[in-house]
Amino acid sequence: MTFTDSFKKGFEVLNKNWPVVAIQIAALFVAIMGFVILIAIPLVLAAVMFGSDLMQIINNFSLEYLTRL
Repeated sequence: MTFTDSFKKGFEVLNKNWPVVAIQIAALFVAIMGFVILIAIPLVLAAVMFGSDLMQIINNFSLEYLTRL
């Protein structure tokens, strides 16, 4: 079996199972939105409520800060 034959076989399997692929993409989208709603938005709101200046944190973010001990 050559490289192109394996790609053809893979696309044949994909075409037979395209509804499963669509369901996986939808589930991935739901999982990402759940993360944003449950984790990211409350984290940003808590930072704003406690007076963190998010733009200053983002602007000062550097790898040097992360790597120093």
